[in-house]
Amino acid sequence: MGMLYSRPMPVADHFIAFCRADAYGKTAVADLGEVCETCYTHCAGGKTELWRHARDEHGADPNLSCHVPGCGRRFFAAAMCADHRAHHHIAGPSGRPPLTCELCGRLSVNRSAYYKHVNAAHPEARAAMCGVCHSYEGDVWSLIDHVRRRHVLELVTAETTAASNGSYPKRAHRRSIRCTVCGKRYGNNHNMNAHRRVHGLADDLVPVHPQ
Repeated sequence: MGMLYSRPMPVADHFIAFCRADAYGKTAVADLGEVCETCYTHCAGGKTELWRHARDEHGADPNLSCHVPGCGRRFFAAAMCADHRAHHHIAGPSGRPPLTCELCGRLSVNRSAYYKHVNAAHPEARAAMCGVCHSYEGDVWSLIDHVRRRHVLELVTAETTAASNGSYPKRAHRRSIRCTVCGKRYGNNHNMNAHRRVHGLADDLVPVHPQ
């Protein structure tokens, strides 16, 4: 009898949890990584590696990117992307659509809830998270390129406002303090410089991308 379907199904590694006992006899669930739904490639590094794989290998797939003007979020699963698009026109308590986590599809009603979720569920992703549109860019170099391409206007406008507004200099200065890597806004330079360590950069210089 011939094979009806010759490609392997991605169930063994992706959907079945493997349990084992640790050194103290407690049962723990081993992280077996993730499997790409498009080509069934196994990504041992979990959702962040799977997201980068989908970006690099399936970036042209229209089912994995949101094409709503001004969005551009990427996903590694078509169902997550479709659910994200369906919520674009649903306003939350803030009047804005809920933020979608590109690594698991979770919806957050505001930025505070979104960052709490990322810090708890995907702490390794914080270094490559945009501070303006809150999208995940995969790595710090891609994040720097993203901010320079997509959000240079916000950064330049903040600096211009701080320099030209003589009526409310303190308020204008607060609006102008942004991380030069991700564009996230801060109330003072101390907090901004402390935040920059998330990107692996302790000083105020943005290094040149290695050639």
